[in-house]
Amino acid sequence: MRRNLFNSTSKRRNKGTGEALKDRCAVGLLFIASLFMFGCSSQRVVMTGEQGQRIKDEGERIRTVHVPSARAGLTIDGEYVSARVTFMTTIDSLVIWSIQPMAGIELIRLEATPTDLIVFDKTTMEYVPLTYESLLPYSPIPIAYKDVQDIATGAILPKGQNSTLRAFTIAGHSVILNITYPEIRTNVPVNMNRLPLSRFTYKSIDQVL
Repeated sequence: MRRNLFNSTSKRRNKGTGEALKDRCAVGLLFIASLFMFGCSSQRVVMTGEQGQRIKDEGERIRTVHVPSARAGLTIDGEYVSARVTFMTTIDSLVIWSIQPMAGIELIRLEATPTDLIVFDKTTMEYVPLTYESLLPYSPIPIAYKDVQDIATGAILPKGQNSTLRAFTIAGHSVILNITYPEIRTNVPVNMNRLPLSRFTYKSIDQVL
């Protein structure tokens, strides 16, 4: 069944607002967690074709990568949600995932550094700070910064393709995820400004999942 799981009124209309918003935040975290698993379960390969060959040729000279309009489709326990995802990367320093379920509006955001991660829910104005170690109870595979960066730069793509699909179980949920990278830009200006924590309310991951 295809429903907008990011919309607090579309999942269960008899729920109170607080519980519905918690569902939406949980879906956002599951979305991000699924992308983590997607990267961890993918073979580390170099892309082929024009974009991949340029990345391979430039090697260590690449400092920034911008994927302006990746498309991710996620099925959680039989219910489907899709979103446009913008990936912005300063290599080995900072990765930003901007998840936009509707009309290009960012609702969920991930900021990741080599030491920690922060998930922002702009609908509830809450943030969830994480470390890679804190994700271990929710993931059967250890997650590292390289996994986050590989997803953001398209390094997870199978040889000669611009999309791929994975199925797995995470946090007790059956998940199928496919992601497409229509364009990958290297060494271009990217907006790496981080969101100010003072505008958001703290939540722990245990309060959300």
